[in-house]
Amino acid sequence: MPKREPFFIADTGASIIYGEWFPDPEQEAAKLLRLSRVYDDWSEPMALAAEAIIRGHEKGFATETDPYGQKWHPLNPDYRMDKVRSGYPPDILYRTGAMAQAATGEDSLIVTEREIMFNESVLPEYGPLHQTGVLAPEDYNVHQAKAFRELPQRMFIGISDETANEIEIIFVEWANRVAKTFYPSDVDIPTPPMPGDMVWTTSGKYGKLTDVPGFGGGRMVRGPTGFIGMTYDF
Repeated sequence: MPKREPFFIADTGASIIYGEWFPDPEQEAAKLLRLSRVYDDWSEPMALAAEAIIRGHEKGFATETDPYGQKWHPLNPDYRMDKVRSGYPPDILYRTGAMAQAATGEDSLIVTEREIMFNESVLPEYGPLHQTGVLAPEDYNVHQAKAFRELPQRMFIGISDETANEIEIIFVEWANRVAKTFYPSDVDIPTPPMPGDMVWTTSGKYGKLTDVPGFGGGRMVRGPTGFIGMTYDF
């Protein structure tokens, strides 16, 4: 370790005053370099984020809702009745369970150093048709099954606001924990507020945070009688 050299501060006439940098800049620079190398490895939070996304997909199938919280289009009554008579469950997007299992399995996501992508190749061939919907017969050729020529969109792949908030917390808590291993008493990265938490608006009013986006950034805040303003970007 290099020796710290004192530096000249002043000559009072009676004595010469020297000082030393504290903490040592060279030691701090080395610590920051090590910290940056740890932060370069996102494998831990990315794995946790992938688990959160899969839980979100599982919730979508359980509640029959898309990632935006909208209920899936109900089954055609005749089809539903025929499905039940054939011994299958009445659940939407669930017949043999192959698609739900593929969409929530451990192979359903491709996780790289900085990205998480859905692995569409694991789905049965009819999976993408339900995800996007089929608006008109001419969208598909004559070799397509008639049942799949017109389908309402029932999205089951995506990230809900709830999942996005969970992923944000995962990364904040990870960054906080890593930083505290280098700066145990100095670092406290705040956990971002969640909908329902009491927050201040940009104009200094106090209310409950919502999921409603604010114009120009941030989110809307609700008071006793309605929206009272918006937050800064979190």
